[in-house]
Amino acid sequence: MSYARFKSEEEVKNHIDNVYEFIQDLKKLAKKENNFEDKCSLISMIGDYYSNVTTGVYADDELENMLCDMASEIDDDTSYEKSDKANVLIVMTLSAPNGGHSVLVNNWIRWDEENVYSLVMTGQNKHEVVDFIKESVTQSGGDIYSVEGNYFEKAKKLRSISENYNRIILFTHMNDVIPLLAYGKKDWKVPIIFYNHADFRFSFGFSISDAVLNLTDFDKVLTSDKRGVSQKNVVLSFPNNGVNITTDKLKQKRESYREIKKYLSEKYGFALNSKIISTAGDNFKFTDIIGYSFTEYVEKLLAQLDNEAVFIIIGPSRLDPKWVDLEKRTYGRGKAIGYIPREDMEKIISVSDLFVTSFPMAGFGMWEAMKNDVPYLCLDILGRHWNRFPSNCMVKNIDALIEKSIDALGGNGSYYNLQVRTTKKSEWCQAWNGLINEIDSHERYLIKPKREIGQVEIVNCQVMATEKRETDPITHVIENYRLGKEELAYIIELDEKYKLGIVPNQLCLCERVEELNQLSKKLNEWNQYNYKMYRKCDELYSYAIKLARLFVRNNSIYSFFHDNEIVDIFIYGYGNMGKALEDYISGSDITISGIIDKNIPNLLSNKDIILKKEYENVVIVNTTVYPNEEISKFLGINEGRIISLFSIIDSLFVEEKNNY
Repeated sequence: MSYARFKSEEEVKNHIDNVYEFIQDLKKLAKKENNFEDKCSLISMIGDYYSNVTTGVYADDELENMLCDMASEIDDDTSYEKSDKANVLIVMTLSAPNGGHSVLVNNWIRWDEENVYSLVMTGQNKHEVVDFIKESVTQSGGDIYSVEGNYFEKAKKLRSISENYNRIILFTHMNDVIPLLAYGKKDWKVPIIFYNHADFRFSFGFSISDAVLNLTDFDKVLTSDKRGVSQKNVVLSFPNNGVNITTDKLKQKRESYREIKKYLSEKYGFALNSKIISTAGDNFKFTDIIGYSFTEYVEKLLAQLDNEAVFIIIGPSRLDPKWVDLEKRTYGRGKAIGYIPREDMEKIISVSDLFVTSFPMAGFGMWEAMKNDVPYLCLDILGRHWNRFPSNCMVKNIDALIEKSIDALGGNGSYYNLQVRTTKKSEWCQAWNGLINEIDSHERYLIKPKREIGQVEIVNCQVMATEKRETDPITHVIENYRLGKEELAYIIELDEKYKLGIVPNQLCLCERVEELNQLSKKLNEWNQYNYKMYRKCDELYSYAIKLARLFVRNNSIYSFFHDNEIVDIFIYGYGNMGKALEDYISGSDITISGIIDKNIPNLLSNKDIILKKEYENVVIVNTTVYPNEEISKFLGINEGRIISLFSIIDSLFVEEKNNY
């Protein structure tokens, strides 16, 4: 079963053109906006949208020039406390425990022992930076900062912090406008280097960067030809090929293959004697496109293997219907397990019999497989990786991938676990420090982006053009920024003009503007919570947004409980969603008899209460991502007593959609 959104390449091209024209019209809002903060909000939103869709545009000189002009409005302030350890300053938007972005920054700092590295966050409090990066900065001898406040205040603080450093590296998110506001003034002097980690997506920051570093030759060509970059443009691959470097004593501990596999089988639910095929990547990297479906590949492969073979997909949510359907069709042998601790991911790959990269977009993991002598295969649709890995590990279509997968699992694994020569630490340091010495001054640059629609864009559009990726930036700006009825009506008008369907239905009624204002206030109250959920899991973040909506509408969840004659509940899971539900229900006539969380000792003691006779009819509301079945086993109760908060939220939003 294919979940591909488009039926033909012509349909894809038309969609790309419509989205491009939509954004050009959106830019008119930013051009006529005079308020500094609102203008920044709109440009950031447009950048967010640009980076989440495919338009054939990878940089926008017009928007960057607007931001650089605004930089002159920010007065200099040298009162910020300076560091006496100044050398290299890394600018990040957010760090996260999952994904390759934070690992790259961590490895960069650890590999370069010649320079002192400090870190400044534009979208995250310094206390929330992931521990392994904190440890690396401390070991380097640097400092960690965070800039807070509105756009003007953040840019001013970033500028003040940065003045004392010799070099600046941008590892920022694609729509982060703070560096352009901070460094866009004409007399800025500290050299800036841009690491192009989101190579296939739109980004801000090229016009203020004295050098652009790319992951591959493929990306270098795209940077010059399509981003229109004329300044220094070089290839500098991932330190350690994206494999995390850490001093964690637990990771240094030598564990036997069987010990690791036993631990994993018990934790992730597969037999100890299973033959394991694994993959890893963000959910969007597995998006079905015309002619390519990862789930179909898994199903066809498992059908040709014995029942001991299991396929573990690391990254995608186990709650996604696509992966739920795969697990059912393969009788539990092919299953997504969501984001997991990095050390567990590394262990799963290390005991795998075969690792297959995600497709249509290759994700992290092949180097990890190579490090552990695990056979690996890559389906490379665009030919981006063909000059980087052995040809016998590369394929161009699903039939060839199935054939080679069976061959690797049938005893010829050594043919597919060839080592690739990797950049040595000394070589990488020499190249990097040579670049630092070469880039010894700063200037503003005129970039000349060129829009083209080729096979790269056709594939990327199908990967990126999910409903969630296209609606989230629009929903975000409506819920979090000051949009009046006129601006809201304009966005709705554009959506209808280009027939995109990206403005959520519930936002299309102008009489809801007041409700959206209330929602914005509620989300601001939950601001820290939302950041945590966004970093942890996009899907949980979307449920947090929905729960905030229900909170504003004041009665939906209460009605659900009353309609189902539920007056007494236990909350299972006291994370952010559990706390939000407790906050939601407090003061109502619904009784919370207890809260259970197996990770919090004093709350775990409530586990035995639910077995008491007087509580035998109390419903347990599951606020975690774990299936009700697993929780019923853990608690030793009938699964019928458990209801998922996510199911409640979904049912309420289905009802709401039917009402409009």
